[in-house]
Amino acid sequence: PIRCQKIQNTAETACMSLRNSLQIALMKIPKSVRRMTVKEFEEVYGGEVFKVVRGAVESDVTEVLERARNAPPPSTPGNKRSNSRMTRSVVKGARPMETPSKGGGG
Repeated sequence: PIRCQKIQNTAETACMSLRNSLQIALMKIPKSVRRMTVKEFEEVYGGEVFKVVRGAVESDVTEVLERARNAPPPSTPGNKRSNSRMTRSVVKGARPMETPSKGGGG
């Protein structure tokens, strides 16, 4: 009975893992596609999930490019909100600047 219980527990764990993986995979599919009937999906995408994924990626890339085109130009060196501190630390070897000790010594 103990061996059977172990096998059953393993099977239940594997089943739960598969269900979770399926849910994650389904969430990656765009909502507009999830709402389609099988017939609509077959007509639009030829039943190929790869076309859906590729279309979604292309759409995301297009959106990112549009945002980049419409974004304000990067800050200028005279702008107080620039990343000058970060630039300085990168130029000096990407280490934070050390604070001099008050005790003198050396």
